[in-house]
Amino acid sequence: MNLKRNDELEPLVDWVLTRQQDQGSIMKKNEPDSPQFSKDFTSPHAATWMRVLSHLKGQPDLRYLEIGVLEGRTLLWMFENILTHPSSTATAVEIEPGPTLFRNLRLAGLEQRVTLRNGDSRKTLRQFPDETFDFIYVDGSHLARSVLIDAVLAWELLKPGGVLIFDDYLLYHREELPIELKPKVALDALLTCYSNALELLHQDYQLIVRKLHEPPFCARTDQYSKLGDYFYSWNFFNGRLGNISAPRGLFRVVAGERKAVVLSSKKERLIRRRLLAKQFGEVSPRLDNRRTRKFRRLLAPLRRCVDGLMYLMRGGPLSLP
Repeated sequence: MNLKRNDELEPLVDWVLTRQQDQGSIMKKNEPDSPQFSKDFTSPHAATWMRVLSHLKGQPDLRYLEIGVLEGRTLLWMFENILTHPSSTATAVEIEPGPTLFRNLRLAGLEQRVTLRNGDSRKTLRQFPDETFDFIYVDGSHLARSVLIDAVLAWELLKPGGVLIFDDYLLYHREELPIELKPKVALDALLTCYSNALELLHQDYQLIVRKLHEPPFCARTDQYSKLGDYFYSWNFFNGRLGNISAPRGLFRVVAGERKAVVLSSKKERLIRRRLLAKQFGEVSPRLDNRRTRKFRRLLAPLRRCVDGLMYLMRGGPLSLP
């Protein structure tokens, strides 16, 4: 086979060299006109986000924090649906931002409205002042210890009344893994410790809570429990709750003032028993009536049957313990 002469190959060589020298323009020509994503973790939760964040849509000067951005799909959704006012901005924390994220932000025209912080969230989040952000989305590391650190730091950065969204609350929940590898145990600890200071908005694969405005008479050291719309004072410290005398008992807040609720000794014992029986991860217990307790007793055999079937499907022995 005869080879072509060198002068016939020169145009091809010149073309290759020109393309190598102009890689920037090559990338621009090959890029799509709109942001591109390899996976869609956003759409399944969009309806829920619209429900819990609708009161923020279009508000000016909103500040949004996202921990764990990946390609930026959730970040762009927030701008398209919630952060619609030109004065609203976002801060994105990503341990190793990739070129896809930068490209998507540029194509969406959001480079000037997004501050990207590169690094470990455990260190990065400590650099922000408390109560900085109006709503926060957490989707960082899924190890329980990392989730717990992100959750507590994000809580302090959230303004009172703000919304805190955690992704992957039930990740690995039914897998045979040690509990320290599951996000749920860390977020259940948050629900338990902050149960008096939050409102549970959504609890499924994602966990969404609202940070409540702390009652003006309740300091962080005061010992009280939340029971629906009421509070119960345990009165362990000299019979005082903040600067107001607070004998043990049930009360509610009306127009910023504490109003005692008179109860019989039997009902008060019932309330104390219910509060003391609150389970790990339970937010605000409510008193069960007789019909509810009867319904739960009827469902108990069915629940045991389902648990047994799930146990067998996972390869357990035929004789259940």
